[in-house]
Amino acid sequence: PRPASRNMYVNVDGAGERKPNDKAFKALLSLFDSESNEKLKLQLLSSFGRTDNKEGLKKLISVAKSDSSVEVRKQAASIIGRSKDPEAIKFMEDLLK
Repeated sequence: PRPASRNMYVNVDGAGERKPNDKAFKALLSLFDSESNEKLKLQLLSSFGRTDNKEGLKKLISVAKSDSSVEVRKQAASIIGRSKDPEAIKFMEDLLK
């Protein structure tokens, strides 16, 4: 089954604007921390990268720095590299120094 990322957003107005569902997002963060399946972890990282939630970026940075899997660290860094968030840009600049 797919991770619960499809439920990570909720509609908040009639215009169809979507805002992160904090409860679902926190559940995904917790799932990542307890998961050992690398493929699922990679899918969860993609979910973190598709939100404007600062906790997602913090998680990506943490994973890029210290996950035990090289593939998971590479995926996290790749996602961070596509972000326009100033914190993400600073992390990538520091990584390249």
